[in-house]
Amino acid sequence: MREFICPASILLLCLLPIGQPARGQEPGAGLLMVWPTPRATALAGALTALADEADAPFFNPGGLGFQTKVKAAVSAGEWLPGLWPGMCHAYGAGVMPLSRPLGLPADLCVSVNAAYMKVGENDVVNERGEFLGRYDAWRGALSLGCGTQIGKFGLGLGAALFHSRYSGYYGLMWQGYPVLGLEPGGTGNGFTMSAGALYQTTGWVAVGLALTNFGTDIAYHDAYNWFYGRYDYTVPMPRMLRLGACWTPLNTPAFRLRVMPEVDKLLIGIFRDTSSTKPLKTKVGDELNSAWKALGIEATCFRLLHARVSYFEDVLNQRGGFLIENELGQTYHYSISDFLARNAPGRLKKVGLSWGVGFGSESFRFDLSSDAAIYDFDTSNWKFSLVSNDLAGLVRGLRGPPAQ
Repeated sequence: MREFICPASILLLCLLPIGQPARGQEPGAGLLMVWPTPRATALAGALTALADEADAPFFNPGGLGFQTKVKAAVSAGEWLPGLWPGMCHAYGAGVMPLSRPLGLPADLCVSVNAAYMKVGENDVVNERGEFLGRYDAWRGALSLGCGTQIGKFGLGLGAALFHSRYSGYYGLMWQGYPVLGLEPGGTGNGFTMSAGALYQTTGWVAVGLALTNFGTDIAYHDAYNWFYGRYDYTVPMPRMLRLGACWTPLNTPAFRLRVMPEVDKLLIGIFRDTSSTKPLKTKVGDELNSAWKALGIEATCFRLLHARVSYFEDVLNQRGGFLIENELGQTYHYSISDFLARNAPGRLKKVGLSWGVGFGSESFRFDLSSDAAIYDFDTSNWKFSLVSNDLAGLVRGLRGPPAQ
């Protein structure tokens, strides 16, 4: 793909914040925060208290403890083409239950997951059409997980390797939107671990808690900045605390309804106060306000048709919530509480909703989703996947009845 990028645009893409390069407070490895499947995207990531499919370790490894069938999922799609053309995202996952492996006293369920993001290759030319260089970038992660059930608890662990590569003209790098999977340039590696617990109180209510992406900082090498030249630097992994609930008020063969509220908090630079003047109450309020908040709803008819919608807000990073435009044409993202507490803050332009649908049975299902409405720029962001929650049953069905 060839793009015209003028020097001003290169400056926007390349310059790091003013100041000596140092370990930052923004997370790296944003790929590890990108919702991996259409179902997860449609539910705005509110799966910590459900985690019942092959992507469970991404949200809560404890969900593996309740899985008893071989499962698989593959997902692919564009990634915010309205922000930058040519970006794409792919994900694959598999889950396999094991009956007391290696003589262990309990059954285990193991998983493998892989994620990949490609920014694309771009030619850089100036306003006169002169070729200046080319750059490309990609990120990848490979993770393993395991879980077991102890009474009403599902407990699980996960580990992941992360690699980021950004090469080309001036080591072009993108400083903005770290939570979208984009981070500064250079070549970096990292290692993370996750742990989670899922408690199924009754057949109707479940509660999940997980700590994800704890590990070594990402060490980037050969980054480039026009002011400092080449240098190495580190950024923290996107350490996150996830807390969610899943309420199933209706569950019949004909219809099932799930409601999933969730709060996720990045544990990067929390309670930071550069002025050292904020009281503890204010610091706690700021941290709660900056948390990701979601409410996902999933309705299933005859176990074949699935409709999903969710509300999402990440006010700190200007995603979701209530997008308000004032009389000067300026836009702001408001949380639910802020929106309800203010009188006529401006004109409502958009509400941060994600949605998706699914078609198919437990053995085979097709999903699609879009979370384009949580961003304040025009984009599409379609994602597609093929899912099997009973891979052995699917294989038996493809083979047909046994010979007589």
